[in-house]
Amino acid sequence: VHKRAEDFDRVILSAESMYRLIARPAPDAREETRHQRRMRFLERLATVTEAFDPEMLLYLRRVDRFAASLYAESIVKTDNTWSFQEFLKSKGQRFGYRRQIDHLKVHFPVQVRSFDAAAKSGRAEALALEERVEDFAGGNRDIR
Repeated sequence: VHKRAEDFDRVILSAESMYRLIARPAPDAREETRHQRRMRFLERLATVTEAFDPEMLLYLRRVDRFAASLYAESIVKTDNTWSFQEFLKSKGQRFGYRRQIDHLKVHFPVQVRSFDAAAKSGRAEALALEERVEDFAGGNRDIR
């Protein structure tokens, strides 16, 4: 990425799961918590991307719509027959937006946008307009 990035003013890395990724358990850490692994992952990500002057731009769904969507997906795509309450208890960390934002802010500037508002205009186009990325929606093949 560093080599290719020299040709561009801006590099956009996109990962829907970025706000919940964690590091693998450390070989010498028996009692390492999920939070410690999360913070270790973010520290490593900050180190790897520091040459790019990174920022985090999060598009977050309304938490009730996000929870309902993930619950429906879990019923359709798995053999789970759990109640919505059981699902929420199991997946609750995904809906703690404030905590996730605070974790990211330790290492990065963070901006938060509404997924629902962006979806109305098209997410790619909304990102391009907000970040002033020229030719993004116009099919410029140099933007990846």
